[in-house]
Amino acid sequence: MFADILLNQKYSQLKETFTYEVDNLQVGSVVMAPYGKKKLGGIIINLSDQKPNFKTRKIEEINRIYPQMPNWQFQTALFIKDYYLSSIYKCFKLFIPDKIWNLRGKFGIEKEKNETIKLPHLTLTDLQKKALKSIESDSANKFLIHGITGSGKTEIYLHLAYKLAKEGKQTLILVPEISLTPQTRNYFKKIFKNKTSIIHSQLTESQKVKEWIRIKEGLSSVIIGSRSALFLPFKNLGAIVIDEEHDLSYKQDQNPRYDARTVAEKIADLLKIKLILASATPSIETYQKALSGKLKLLNLEERIGGTKLPKVKIVDMREELKKKNFGIFSEELEKELRKILANKRQAILFLNRRGTASSITCRECGFSPECENCSVKMTYHFYPKTNSGILLCHHCASTKKSPLACPTCGSIYIKNIGLGTERVEQEIYSMFPGAKVLRADKDTVKTRDDFPAIYKKFQEGSADILIGTQMIGKGLDIEKVDLVAVILADIGLH
Repeated sequence: MFADILLNQKYSQLKETFTYEVDNLQVGSVVMAPYGKKKLGGIIINLSDQKPNFKTRKIEEINRIYPQMPNWQFQTALFIKDYYLSSIYKCFKLFIPDKIWNLRGKFGIEKEKNETIKLPHLTLTDLQKKALKSIESDSANKFLIHGITGSGKTEIYLHLAYKLAKEGKQTLILVPEISLTPQTRNYFKKIFKNKTSIIHSQLTESQKVKEWIRIKEGLSSVIIGSRSALFLPFKNLGAIVIDEEHDLSYKQDQNPRYDARTVAEKIADLLKIKLILASATPSIETYQKALSGKLKLLNLEERIGGTKLPKVKIVDMREELKKKNFGIFSEELEKELRKILANKRQAILFLNRRGTASSITCRECGFSPECENCSVKMTYHFYPKTNSGILLCHHCASTKKSPLACPTCGSIYIKNIGLGTERVEQEIYSMFPGAKVLRADKDTVKTRDDFPAIYKKFQEGSADILIGTQMIGKGLDIEKVDLVAVILADIGLH
């Protein structure tokens, strides 16, 4: 018998498969194939009895760690290839780490202590109980939990995961960005202990392989991760939960491109398991699916404990200009910030744009610098330590010096337009010199440990004000926070 084998090497993007002779193997078998003077990992894509008109080499070795790719993984890889028109090599590469594919290194895992999982006594609301019962017993397999902030969606995931763990099944909980959800991560780890796996892109290769094997062996009951966690070798998956399903992070914009929600739905169909999407603000396409009956809609319209939603006040900054207030803060916000600082409480200021100004513009001719690589407007960043500014492209990270005069007309009347988180920080220090401030954006959060460290400092009261971009809007729960302000609230609308 002859097999078309996809090899783990970069040329597989050009010549997708190579033909080898095999004995007693099947489609999806993971093998070690002779290639020149070396051996490469490969996956059997197709089998045929017809002998090719060229000489073939024989497969003598099967991958001892992962001898057979499960059918659901094989079919999902083909689905991504066909649906998103991606390279078959890139699609299959999503599922198997290089170390496993090519059998490089050691693959043993330490013997783990069998820790008892104990669910804390949590009294669910009637709406939570109704939603949980529907997920557990309804004939439908796909659900949308549309729950307002604070309605207890996480407790539903927790109870579901606990029930499945008792049945020997695994639960996958997808979150937009794992480093930005320290509370969710810690919450589940506290209960499921060493039966929890946390998966994200910044794990080292060895750490990824260790968790990959733990999940394959069924040592993890709960897997929390970003979109890439979909491709793990689950031993007995019982449910997929997609938290904050509206988040754009679920879309992969590099080859192979895919939408994690669509891929999760395909996996749920193949395995005949539960799929739960959840959000306080579901995406239009997901909400439409719920309204049309493709997803069962579960509404959580009340907050836990009956607490009321906070009062929201919208300030029209055009009215502030009429009052001769030319600052970036409204009089109302300035007053509330003074009150917060006087009472030793905390505030969060949200602005979904980093930098000092969104751009610089010549007031004479209208020139605004663009990135030479990307043709997008460059953002102005000011560095107080050096008392100088640079222009930074937020798309490709290229930089250039901020011009003192317009390169087009020579005018010295160049003005900063708009604002970013750095500018807000500068204004806070200028207005409240004694305030302790933390800033969380892509300039201050560069590794997976940076945001949890900022969150911990703020939670412990080391700062009065937290300024940040969308990464601070991931369900933070800080007891002393009495004020949240969204600066330039319409920034995401245009």
